[in-house]
Amino acid sequence: MNKYFTLWKSLKEEVGKELIFEALLASIFYSLLVFFPAVLMMIQVISMYYHRLNFLVMVLGLVVILISMLQLWLWKKSLFLNHNGITTDVRKLFRIQFVIHAVLILIIALLFVFVFIPIMQI
Repeated sequence: MNKYFTLWKSLKEEVGKELIFEALLASIFYSLLVFFPAVLMMIQVISMYYHRLNFLVMVLGLVVILISMLQLWLWKKSLFLNHNGITTDVRKLFRIQFVIHAVLILIIALLFVFVFIPIMQI
């Protein structure tokens, strides 16, 4: 985890906070263009097959993990397009960031499967 924070510090010193934030906003915007139709399709499927709700929550979690991967990939591409000479290992940084995102999304999906959905069925 120490290497993760040193990579972020190195990237902030090399590129600047403004460019990192602009790249983040751009990647979030373009990944939301993919996220909203995917979630709307999943909501339609969930409304038709409510008896398979646990399975569909896990599939929705997988879709959100894939969209998180897309957002991080777009963030990395935006950083490389805006600043050509990045010497920080951005691939490793975003790989660690993806693992953190995936674990958090998986925990939230498992909470829905084992806690919130059974509470709704009582």
